[in-house]
Amino acid sequence: FPDFGRVIPFGTGTSIMYNYLDYQLRNDTDTTFQIRVWVDGAHLRGALRADKSLPLSYHIRESDARFVRTEAGWYRENAVWRDTVDKATGTVTATELVKRSHALVMYDEKYIVSEGRETVEN
Repeated sequence: FPDFGRVIPFGTGTSIMYNYLDYQLRNDTDTTFQIRVWVDGAHLRGALRADKSLPLSYHIRESDARFVRTEAGWYRENAVWRDTVDKATGTVTATELVKRSHALVMYDEKYIVSEGRETVEN
């Protein structure tokens, strides 16, 4: 259900809707990139390719994930971080806070409790 088996941090997902301009990308590098997407059974898959090897990789992760109940309802909070990794050494060379999420939960409260995340009363 909503967050069961989540692979990417909350707040970094996306939706693609037919007949809408969903994404606009800009490449400020001298590297040519190709974005490939396909459907594999019930899943949308993707790959990002480059015309040359790149020295760095980027990893997105979350911290401080929790649900918070307020008078207005349940909210999901987290922080999303980007680690820059030197591919030759595996060393994290930079860590940057990308965003903090505070999003109203729109699904049934019973799924919040069943997910096993800490809940906080405010």
